[in-house]
Amino acid sequence: MKVILLKDCKDGKVNEVIDVKPGYATNYLIKNKLAIPFNKKTSTFLDTKLENLQQEEFIKRQEALETKHKLEEMETLVYKLETNIDGNKNLNVHGSISSKHILSDLQNRGFELHKTQIITKNIKNLGLYDIKIAIYKDIYAIIKVEVKSNAK
Repeated sequence: MKVILLKDCKDGKVNEVIDVKPGYATNYLIKNKLAIPFNKKTSTFLDTKLENLQQEEFIKRQEALETKHKLEEMETLVYKLETNIDGNKNLNVHGSISSKHILSDLQNRGFELHKTQIITKNIKNLGLYDIKIAIYKDIYAIIKVEVKSNAK
């Protein structure tokens, strides 16, 4: 018996058409709303659903590419950290720049991102850094972050 999976399970992924024994289909998959029987009506339903999913995927990818373009065109984010020179003439940097700081600045500039999308560790040294931002699936943007001394 052929069924269309409504949820991911051990037999396959969502929206797949699989062939299983009739008892397994009716007593487990259909009963637990994991699948629906495959026929002409459900076949057209599946085709429509897959078409809609492809359109949604295309739209999301276009939006992600637009966001990537805007992020990469944006000017360098500049942060200042407290510094001082100790007795051995070494430069000590106090504090760090975390993904929360970067996220806050990006949100203030109108970007809708989540902390987990910013792929970086805390920045504890002065310099220019490339920060990778995961936008959508395999689409990433690279932004520049510069950390300067707050010394006068």
